[in-house]
Amino acid sequence: MPIASKFWRYAITLLAVALAIAVRLWLDPIIPKGFFILLFATAVVAFACGRGPAFFSAGLGIVAAWFFLIEPRFSFAISDPRQILSLVI
Repeated sequence: MPIASKFWRYAITLLAVALAIAVRLWLDPIIPKGFFILLFATAVVAFACGRGPAFFSAGLGIVAAWFFLIEPRFSFAISDPRQILSLVI
């Protein structure tokens, strides 16, 4: 398998997840908890690009949802280094 085809498969994966996040943010007033859009993007990537990019798409979708879509429950600001242990636990 040529390297260029691997590059394009993962580039398509990045674009699919970015597009899914953009559509999810656009549909937020209509469908408040529409995380199925990320599942749809992963399914399209799995069908078009294969298993490796699909796993990458799922992981990237989880990180993107955590960063862009899920409301924070508490702040991650650490004023005392001992708080790191409580965050890990």
